[in-house]
Amino acid sequence: MSVPTSTIVVADPDPATRQRLVELATTAAADVGRQVTTVGCASGVEAEQKIAELHPCLVICEVALEGLNGLALLRKLRREQTDFEVPPFVYVTTFTRETDRYWGLRNGAHAYVTKPFDDTVLRARLGDVLSQGQQAMPDSLHELL
Repeated sequence: MSVPTSTIVVADPDPATRQRLVELATTAAADVGRQVTTVGCASGVEAEQKIAELHPCLVICEVALEGLNGLALLRKLRREQTDFEVPPFVYVTTFTRETDRYWGLRNGAHAYVTKPFDDTVLRARLGDVLSQGQQAMPDSLHELL
């Protein structure tokens, strides 16, 4: 019996970082027994199109995206999406202020990881979200209040 393939969308404007995140996501999925196809995007507009087209199981997203930033992308999906469930979001971003993290989590992200990131820690967090989907425990806002 074959394992169904899911899609992960990775949105980051830097090609090297995007490729690194694609590799980490693929490895994290394999760690939890999921076979995935990973699609990279350089802008928020492109990510929005891929999410609507592919209905991914996870979105890994930089906040600083051209055209439609990562925070606005998630808000827009939550507000406008009716034909499929908005996938879990994990922000991996250069925005390091606590207020940025607060708004990322407040928007509904499952995790907010700042760059530079530790591959092992991020891979474990991605594995949690991939294995549990929307039921994965989001990072806590309580520590920020």
